[in-house]
Amino acid sequence: MSSWLAVRAWAAVHRTRPASGVTVLVASASIFFARTTIEDFGLIRLLTPVSVMLLLPAIAAVGAAIGCVNAAQLPLPDPPRAVAARLTWAVGWAGLAILAANLGQFAGADAQWSAVTRNALLYLAVGLAMIRFGRAHLIWLPVVAYTVVCMVFGYPSGEPRYYWWAVVMQEHATVGQLVGVGCVFSVGLLTYLLPRPGGLSSALPRAAVRVGRG
Repeated sequence: MSSWLAVRAWAAVHRTRPASGVTVLVASASIFFARTTIEDFGLIRLLTPVSVMLLLPAIAAVGAAIGCVNAAQLPLPDPPRAVAARLTWAVGWAGLAILAANLGQFAGADAQWSAVTRNALLYLAVGLAMIRFGRAHLIWLPVVAYTVVCMVFGYPSGEPRYYWWAVVMQEHATVGQLVGVGCVFSVGLLTYLLPRPGGLSSALPRAAVRVGRG
């Protein structure tokens, strides 16, 4: 019972409801649009039709990152147990985002589950970093900007391939890509877990110095 109450309390101080809504939306879209592709971006003809399954991880990752935002924004202590709780919370949302985006695999999606997972982890790494640097309200901006740049400029003219940095457009994931994205996600997660500036743990030494001087 105490564990359940702790989970409810933790969920209450994070943006759990909007994140859950986004996750459900992505799960539904993944099933209904599993075999849908996009051939044009406005007036621009894309290199190859892009599966919606490759784009849904962007939305899923934004939702997961929103779920990791501490809505209370209070200067609380940051002991190891709190860090472990944030780690578990972030990994849990990552798992939900990956699961929701991959539900279309049961409907015969063209994109591989590994490619969808790769994209979700990459986007979520960006979202977690934005939270750490105090820009939680702009989680969506670098995700959307990067995706648009990959869609429009991610391939050389006249060549049927994407640049290495436009990896999210590729329907198949290599082992090297998964390892690289895994490292990027680990960095983003570590950044999210670092002691927060302005927290009580960082404020105590400054207070002690002021008291000593006084």
